[in-house]
Order: sequence, then structure tokens, then C-alpha cells
Amino acid sequence: MELGMLDNGDGKEVLRTRLFEKYQHLVEDEVMTDEFLNMLTCLALAIVQAAAFINQNDIQLSDYIQLYRASKQQATQLLSEHFQDQGRYREMKNPIATTWYVSFDQITSRDKLAADYLSFMACIANNDIPDSILPGEGPQLEQTKAIGTLKAYAFVTERMFAGDKYEFQQAQTQRPKISFNVHPLVHLVMRGWLKSQSQWLKWVEKEIVPFGDHRTREMWTPYLPHAKYVMGVPEIFEQDAGLDLLERIGQCKMMLGRYRVAEEIHRQLLCRTVNVFSEEHPYITGYKNCLGVALFKQNRYGEAEAIFREVTVLREKTFGQDDGWTRNVKNNLATVLRLQDYFEVAEKIYRLMITLSEKDF
Repeated sequence: MELGMLDNGDGKEVLRTRLFEKYQHLVEDEVMTDEFLNMLTCLALAIVQAAAFINQNDIQLSDYIQLYRASKQQATQLLSEHFQDQGRYREMKNPIATTWYVSFDQITSRDKLAADYLSFMACIANNDIPDSILPGEGPQLEQTKAIGTLKAYAFVTERMFAGDKYEFQQAQTQRPKISFNVHPLVHLVMRGWLKSQSQWLKWVEKEIVPFGDHRTREMWTPYLPHAKYVMGVPEIFEQDAGLDLLERIGQCKMMLGRYRVAEEIHRQLLCRTVNVFSEEHPYITGYKNCLGVALFKQNRYGEAEAIFREVTVLREKTFGQDDGWTRNVKNNLATVLRLQDYFEVAEKIYRLMITLSEKDF
């Protein structure tokens, strides 16, 4: 739906087509219709949202006008601070904010899961939102109903995934996979509301991306743009969830063969945690090991060797050489040594790994 302001005739046509057939006679009351459209400044998106509310609640145009006016001051005051310098949206904020507020206030009381879904969607990118990324809370019937509510109120639009990379999902579920778009201005208004209610970080912290796994690669790949969007929220790194999500993105990039990006991510993780944890902390040694793997995958064996040696010393000091993760790092070290033709040194490490493994049986 285009944001642009319509003329009165086009506004009436949008209203007529968006109303259910049994309500279309309302447009015949020209005085009331003109008042309705003028109130919404003839903005297409505002008209669509208002019509959706009328359809869902079996009310008259006059009823909606009354609701709108009762909500306008509260909605505008609540959200105004989050609309500063929004460019093309600056002149459109009040009608959209108010039509959104009228509908969302009702959804919150009638369909909590729908409200939760829209809250989650406001914290990720507004386009190409896979249905599988939504928090899986409640029975399937309730989830379907919640999405239906958001569609009915014109908050989200639905489209089919396209492309071969989604075919495996269809085979798994035996149903077409879908995604959702949220209008940029609805997205903006929703974010403003979450911040005003101190709920922003609660939803930003929701798990978005699983740790990378080749078996589920086609599932989590479409999630990455949304994870990247969340990483652009400065407040996310005030929470442990920010580091966890960044680490997951790094692992996914590694699985996709984006080793340079994975390297940058793990360097960023180290920069953000070096003054928080001791050098022996599992987070630090884990990030360094992943950094070493990213360098190794780029054939930068000397750099990877130095990191694996450092991590090996730290892990053995803290956890001993029998520790599983310590063995994993030593195995990585042996591999980069072998690839640099240090066969004797690599062989000694491999033999030690075999000896340690035999103790497990």
C-alpha cells in the first residue's frame, strides 16, 4: 500500500473496496465519509487500517471517528518522540499512529499472541519475515488465528516464499512456506510504542538465529538479514543476548563459507569481551578458537597456528588436556601444523589425541 495522500475520490474508492460488502453502503453517507477521510488526511494506509477495524468490529463510520478522536492525543503524545527526523514519514505520523493505536489497543486485549507477534516483528527487518522465525508459543490453531488477526487489521501482508532454496521446507512440512511484510510506517510506530513501554529490549532479546548447522541451513539462512537488523540496535550489546546473537551469526557465516565475515565477527566479539572476562574464560577461548578456524579456512595457517597455540595453553591451564574442547583445539593446531609441513610436531599431537581418546573407552 502506497503511503501517498489520495484525493477525495480515490480515498472513497479505497474505503469502499476495503470494507466488507455489508459495510460498503456506509460510503454513501457523503458527509460522514468526507469527515472520516479528512480526519485521516486521505492517507491510503490509514484508510486501510481504519476499514479493517470497522470490518472486524461491526461499527459505523461515526463510531470509528469517535474512537479515533478519543485516542489521537494519547497515541500522538506516546509516540511523537520516536518520529523525529523520519523524512518522508514526518507529515504522515499522526493519522497512521492513531489508526494503529486504535487497532493495536484492541488486539492487545483480545489476542495476546497476535500482539506478541507484531511486537517481535517490530524488532527485526520489516520485509521477508519467515513464518518459522516467529516465537513458537501456543497451539498451531492459536498461531494461525494470531496471524489472521494481524492480516485482518492490515498490519501485515502475506506472500509465498519463492526460489528453490525453500523447497526442502515444503517437503518437511507438506505445506507452502510463507513470509510476511510489515509496512515501514507501521513498523516504525510499533517500535516507538515498545520503547515508550520499556518493552523494546524484551523483544529484541528473543532468539532469532540458531547456531549454524548444515542440516538446517535452508531454514536459518533467511533469518540472517533479521539478525543483522537486530545487531544494528546499539542497546542490544547492553544485554548478554547481544553477544549470543552475534556469536550465532558468526557460526552461520562460517557454515555458509563466509570466512572473512566470520573472522570480523569473532574479532568484534573479542573486542567487546576482552575487558569483561579473563583470558582463560570459556567465552574468550571459544571466540579465539573460532577466529582461528576462520583464519584456517582462509589458508592463513601461520595466523591460525598462533591463535591455536595460545588457546591450547589457556585451556590446558584451566581445564587440563583431557577436556574435550581442549582436545578439539589441539587437533586444530595439529592440522595447521601438518598443512605447513611440520609433520613430526603434528604427528606427536595426533598421537597424544589418540592416547587421550583411548582413555574414554
